[in-house]
Amino acid sequence: MLLQRLVEYSHRLDLPPPMYEEAPIKWLLDISRDGQFRAFVRTSGGEREDDRGRLFRAPHALATSGTVPKLLFGSCDYVLGLSRGRHEKASSRHEAFVQLTRQCFEKTGDDGLQAVVRFLDALDLSRIPIPEDLDPSDWVTFSVGGSVLFERDRISNFWLSYQEEKLTKGATVCECVLCGKMRKPVAIHPIKIKRIGGQPSGASIVSANAPAFMSYGLKQSFNAPTCLECADRYAKAANTLIRDDRTHLSIGSHVYIFWTREEAEFSVALLLSDPTPDKVKELLKSAFSGRAGTLQIDSTPFYAASLSPSGGRVAVRNWLGSTIGVAKRNLARFFRLQRLLGNDGQEDRPYGIFPLAAALFHDPRKEMPPNVLHSLLHFALQGGPLSHWLFFLAVKRCRAERAVTRPRAILLKMGLLSVPGNGLKEERMERLDPELTTPAYLCGRLFAVLENLQKTAVPRLAATLIDQFYGIASSAPASIFGKILRGSQAHLGKLRKTRPGVFTAIQQRIEEVVSKLPAFPPTLTLQEQGLFALGYYHQRAFDSAAARAYCKAKEREPAEPDGR
Repeated sequence: MLLQRLVEYSHRLDLPPPMYEEAPIKWLLDISRDGQFRAFVRTSGGEREDDRGRLFRAPHALATSGTVPKLLFGSCDYVLGLSRGRHEKASSRHEAFVQLTRQCFEKTGDDGLQAVVRFLDALDLSRIPIPEDLDPSDWVTFSVGGSVLFERDRISNFWLSYQEEKLTKGATVCECVLCGKMRKPVAIHPIKIKRIGGQPSGASIVSANAPAFMSYGLKQSFNAPTCLECADRYAKAANTLIRDDRTHLSIGSHVYIFWTREEAEFSVALLLSDPTPDKVKELLKSAFSGRAGTLQIDSTPFYAASLSPSGGRVAVRNWLGSTIGVAKRNLARFFRLQRLLGNDGQEDRPYGIFPLAAALFHDPRKEMPPNVLHSLLHFALQGGPLSHWLFFLAVKRCRAERAVTRPRAILLKMGLLSVPGNGLKEERMERLDPELTTPAYLCGRLFAVLENLQKTAVPRLAATLIDQFYGIASSAPASIFGKILRGSQAHLGKLRKTRPGVFTAIQQRIEEVVSKLPAFPPTLTLQEQGLFALGYYHQRAFDSAAARAYCKAKEREPAEPDGR
């Protein structure tokens, strides 16, 4: 399904001709129509040290360890027989290049090729002024009368026929699994998927290089018969998606690609990698406005896939087929569930996939398994409840680090609100909810109030309540809250004498929370531990925002007159 959709997508793209790919060519070898050398011409300015030349759509050949010439261009050892000391290898490569060029001329009769053949037959490097800055590894091609020869249609058609004959050798005509046409399948898919894993040359999605991958006696790629055109198209489409920041998301060794069947101004990759507030607001507005052209009628097919390296191949880890309307609705829900006020009392910037996933691990680069990102992406694009496993990881990390950070609080909020029937209201979970009387939530709030009391009374305390008791308070409140409340009396007594206004505010907050709590629960379930953490986060954010507001109000008060 993935490869078929990529072939469909390829027809919307301005792709190079079949068996052509973009290649950086540094030099044009300009020759006259009668085959005489005229000059070496640089294709680019060469200002940068790493300048490899201008990009051309040039003939592509499947790389192997042997001698594989490309049509009418290549490194200097192929084109000119010029090398750095390995003369025998350069000579054999140049000979293969000349034979291929002559074969193309015999098939096409192209007058420009005739000039190239004449030049190659009479080639004498001692009579050609080689530029000082020409390196034997530089790529060179021919220009005859101002025309780059491999760009001519008759030459590109020859190259396609030549490669098709080579790649389908030994194959019989059968139905292509992608286009359904009766054609000879290729033994090896010639275009590699790049930028996945550590192989610069890329890797194949379809490959059978061991007996375990073969079936019915079909070797190489014949067990998934694909014609050359489809093999060329799907790989080029995938590489186009991977190159564009709007259509791919790279996280670790995994690459996620996104596209739509028809042209659409909708980039999942940008939303999930860098979700600015403006972009998210625009998404929320379009997904739920009900106007024509938005969610309700947007049935344009939308696709997503996850790719990662697997040995020498590219593995498809996940596949999604949906519509833009459904994807927008689920993405809007994903960002709406992230609404959570920060310590300043304002809604903070929304998070992409990786910051949320990274909040679940001490060292995400080393510890994070791929399933975490898959689960979050699935939740963002396909909706449904947040994975129970991710919720568990968020609770576990809060206990391990004794810290309820905003990303973890968001994941806990997502987990609680994405499960129907729990009685929680989404709009009331963005901030402190004084009407929520669930014991676990109240215990979290009380823990935050008591911690604030301790920090206010003893500002430079090395180990606070959260450092000492968060784990047991969040899982078995009845066993520890009595002790904490008794210990808090000394802090209240100190504040009563030194800061009576602060004492009154904290005492009232404790009484407010405790009055709604008939008893401390003996134990808390996993869901209740998430509620505890969220109550703790809400209360801390509320108290911090109130303190900030109080300080600003004091700053705005006019100074008292000095009485003179």
